Amino acid sequence: ESGNMRYAILVLISLVWLVLAEDVPPSPTENEKTIIYLIPHSHQDVGWLQTAEGYYRSQVERIITSVFKSLKANKERTFVLNEMFFLNRWWQDQNESVKEEFKALVSNGQIDILTGGWCSNDEATTHYDDIINQITLGQKFVMEVFNKRPTIGWHVDQFGHSAGMASLFYQMGFNVFFFTRAATSDRDHRKGIQQLQFMWKPFELFSYEEQRIFTHMYFQHYTPYPGMCFDPYRGCGPVSEAQLPEKMRVLERYAKEMQRMHKSDKLYIMLNGDDFNFQQAMGTFDSLDKVIEYTNQNSQEVEIKYSTCTKFFSDLAKTSKEHNISYDVNVEDFYPYIDTYDAYWTGYFTTRAPLKGLIRMSSKQYHAVQKMATIESLNTKNLLKLDDWRKKLKRQQEELAITQHHDGATGTCTDQVAMDYIRRLSEGMIDGGIVGANIMDQKFKDIHKKDIGFAYCPANETLINCPQLRELSPSKNVLIGVFNPSINRLFPFEIPVKDGKVKVSDEHNVELEADVFCDGEECTLYFEDIIHAMEYKYYLLQYSEEDIEVKPVENPNIPTISNEYQQLTHKLQADFEYCKKNGDDEDCQLQPLKIEYLFYDSVKRGGQRSGSYIFRAESSNAHALGTFQKILKYSGKHKQQLTLVYDSFTTNIKLHHEVLKIESHLKPVDLSGENGKEIILRVTPSFANSENVWWTDANGMAMQKRKFEHLNDDTVNIPRNYYPVNTAITFRNDDNTKEISLYPDRAQGGTSYKGSLELMIHRRIVSNDVRGLYTGINEMDPHTHQPISVRTIHFLSISEAKTDSFLQRDIERAFIEEPILFYAPTTINFEEPKRSLGFRLPGTYHFDESKIFEKVKIALDDIRVNLFLEDHKHFIIRLFNFRDEFDNLLPQQRNSEIDLKKLFESMWELAFFPGPTPMPKIKIQEFGITQSEKKEEVEANRLEFLSKDVPQNKVPPELKGDQSESTITVHPQKFRVFKITLQEQVAITKQLFIYKFQFSKK
Repeated sequence: ESGNMRYAILVLISLVWLVLAEDVPPSPTENEKTIIYLIPHSHQDVGWLQTAEGYYRSQVERIITSVFKSLKANKERTFVLNEMFFLNRWWQDQNESVKEEFKALVSNGQIDILTGGWCSNDEATTHYDDIINQITLGQKFVMEVFNKRPTIGWHVDQFGHSAGMASLFYQMGFNVFFFTRAATSDRDHRKGIQQLQFMWKPFELFSYEEQRIFTHMYFQHYTPYPGMCFDPYRGCGPVSEAQLPEKMRVLERYAKEMQRMHKSDKLYIMLNGDDFNFQQAMGTFDSLDKVIEYTNQNSQEVEIKYSTCTKFFSDLAKTSKEHNISYDVNVEDFYPYIDTYDAYWTGYFTTRAPLKGLIRMSSKQYHAVQKMATIESLNTKNLLKLDDWRKKLKRQQEELAITQHHDGATGTCTDQVAMDYIRRLSEGMIDGGIVGANIMDQKFKDIHKKDIGFAYCPANETLINCPQLRELSPSKNVLIGVFNPSINRLFPFEIPVKDGKVKVSDEHNVELEADVFCDGEECTLYFEDIIHAMEYKYYLLQYSEEDIEVKPVENPNIPTISNEYQQLTHKLQADFEYCKKNGDDEDCQLQPLKIEYLFYDSVKRGGQRSGSYIFRAESSNAHALGTFQKILKYSGKHKQQLTLVYDSFTTNIKLHHEVLKIESHLKPVDLSGENGKEIILRVTPSFANSENVWWTDANGMAMQKRKFEHLNDDTVNIPRNYYPVNTAITFRNDDNTKEISLYPDRAQGGTSYKGSLELMIHRRIVSNDVRGLYTGINEMDPHTHQPISVRTIHFLSISEAKTDSFLQRDIERAFIEEPILFYAPTTINFEEPKRSLGFRLPGTYHFDESKIFEKVKIALDDIRVNLFLEDHKHFIIRLFNFRDEFDNLLPQQRNSEIDLKKLFESMWELAFFPGPTPMPKIKIQEFGITQSEKKEEVEANRLEFLSKDVPQNKVPPELKGDQSESTITVHPQKFRVFKITLQEQVAITKQLFIYKFQFSKK
């Protein structure tokens, strides 16, 4: 976000470069002019100081209209657009005549649509699912309206850049990754060695994959070059005739400056625009017209012309190839971002923890319900419901997409805007919940022949927020409907209840072993059951005279909890002893383990302060968050828990199969006159990490290697070494045999320091970091008007690095793809055993046929399957092999196969269960991962840039291709997307006619 101070700094920096540029030797081809490609643009935030709708009404509507009129007036003028939320919003308000004229501007290249996402998403705090979905949403709009697919990834205001984003841009078919924000020292270094343009290879470990994307780091921020501002919104006046000679000299100096920084000596790009510029576009374009005309008539050195990014990089690729220019390869990401020596933009990795948590929750619900709706769309009885399902899920997708914006998911916005994001997410989840509940109703009726009224309630909610569960009484039961969107699992249910007078039974009317733990008035029912992939299951909660509440033991003599996999003993405050059993209780060697809640003091001294964006601590020393009061031990029939009570927080530690589940409840943070507190969860195992090397995930994708860099300034020693964590942070011991990992339930910042892992879980800061927002992070509960409390969940695993190499990915997946639950008050009882509604995996008919099941289980364990509803004839399958070279993959593990026809057969059987129905033939077409073009069209439009280190053998022998049209291979960290078309539609069309006829009679 721009400001006068930043612009003044840029002017001073550029003046220094202008002086240096005077000494640049003349170009070897002096008879040719240097060409400057002028790119007019307007950066438009989909929420920041105002809400998205507020910005549209107050500024963006005027910008697009003004630019539209200006481009019509002069066919030489160009403009780039990025955020499709705004263009779609504007499009809805226009008449057909305006739409056709606008389409012509896109068609003739005057308007260049870049990225094409619904917003310009953040790269640090976003998950790959949500990034792909929001860009897919925007690009499908672009394709449907303009018949174009954007090929330039334009990220000019993100606060750092991730390897995950570079990989996604490449796999989406983008030719170029263009960005402007970068660490000042890195940018200055690259200027001096002509590496502002380079080939970015996102994941260094994948030596056998040629994922590399041409990347252009702009030499300054996205503001106008000094002397080239003519926008009254920035306080710049129109150019006068007397100023034109000076403007020409500015452009000539600019060309010399660019020659110092780039390998190409003839083609350079120049941005002209800033935040919400071109509101009075005609006047700005008139000034640019005059500068262009005068320069081209009088300069012997430069030619300047209106252009677009698409045109510039197309020409650059041709020129680079003609002159055999090869580009250096970059294998690192661009975190942390720093704009002054003591300003590390690592605070926003955690800022606004509740918003980040709601984004993750909404995303999990959206993907689960999409699977339910896609499968059920195959059944003809649902044809009349599809339009409503599509509308509701489209709305949820749009609301979730908006929050991926780089001032949304980051939390770097005003309280008003944050509340608007929360409102949008909540309304989207209501729509998604209605669709899921409707499907759950239908599936229950198919099996049990009874009507029911399910409603969605988010996981981990309290009883007060789940009204259906509050109705449990001696005269009323509560039915739980469950859908598992992922692989087979033993799932631990946690259901809020009133008290311990409750029992739970399955569809076979078999009562399940259960425990109830209470903390004050909040009680939770615990039970476990096996749920298979894509399976629907139902459970009945009933009132019971028997009270199964487990009373805790306060400060027990032996505060130990254990299961068949692990054991944990509390010693003193944050000190524990822990062991993995490895199937043998006697082999359990207890080792020290610390689980601490600490905080850094936000800096109080002068200079840079902490704020929404920036994290700066008083020192690298963290302080204990609160005073220990007591420990409670719960020992149920099958569930055990330790609850540690401090004056400022409570933590529940549970044994969750092979991992520890850590639930943190932070009370409102008391600053007591302090500037701010940055609260962390830190775990320290018994084994050493003396090299200070660790790994963090890249947007939920491959793990990125990190190394602690010690600085002289202790206020930034820790902030400098913070990195974004979406799903996991890990380190291994010195001999690479043991591994410890923390898994957050939302995006957070983290580091590894002195043999510990830490994640920042909450921030409250009253000062601001002076980066445009001018407020601290002082979130208030809208009901109590007090500082907010925060609840978070983390998984903690300690394992053997080689023998448990897939454990980390499996835990991440379990966190992302949790079963979705629905509740319904009812008077029904399960009186007779019923068949369970299970999803038949390819080639299986019963889950106890282990040999058949194991053959397909391997593929589904490696490949994540997402389904998306199109209409009654089409749906989308998105596949992702989430395995990683970090997992110590063997050659044969790099080839995960799945048979799409058998996958469809399974979906079809589930949709029509329990009655068999003839299955149609299907057509399988592979598309790019944003679904806007077929895969072969995406690949055919790639530009070619030469790398300096192209390996001789791009694909090693062990990597296999597809076995057939339907049996396809997905390599590690690769996405593949397929559109499935049902070809035999006679019976379905006939059934649709019958339904419509019956509906019209009613």
